[in-house]
Amino acid sequence: MKTLSEFIADIENKAITQNEITICTIEDDLIIALECTGIQLHSYDIKLTVRRYKHIIRDLKKQRGSAISKEIILNIKYYLQNPLYVYFDSNPKHKNLMYIGEYKQQLFKIIIDLQTNIITAGIIKESNLRDKFLVRVK
Repeated sequence: MKTLSEFIADIENKAITQNEITICTIEDDLIIALECTGIQLHSYDIKLTVRRYKHIIRDLKKQRGSAISKEIILNIKYYLQNPLYVYFDSNPKHKNLMYIGEYKQQLFKIIIDLQTNIITAGIIKESNLRDKFLVRVK
C-alpha cells in the first residue's frame, strides 16, 4: 500500500497507477455526533483522488492566496485526525463536512463530502466560520 507522499510523487511524476488513496478513517465520536444530527455517511474511510489533489494545488488557488502548503497536504492525515473543529455545512448545495486546522497561525479547511471524499482544501478566515449554514459537530 502506498503512502500519501508516494501517491503525490506519482501524480507529480505522471506515473499514476491508482486513482485514489485512503487517508484515514473518520473517528467514532464524530460518526456518532453526525448520526445524532441525522447525517449519514456513505463510508468511514476518507479518500483523496488524483483529480481532487490537482484541484487543491491548482494555480488559481495560489494566485488568490487561498492555497494550502504542500506540507499541510503531506500531513493531511494528522489534520483530519486532530482538527481544531469540524463543521457540517447544511447548505443544500453543499452538504459537506468542513475540517478546520491551523498551520503557522493560519486557519485552513478540508472539505469532505458525505461519500467521505476530500473535495477541496484551502485557507479560510475565521469570519467565514460564522456562516449560517455551518453547524459545529466537533
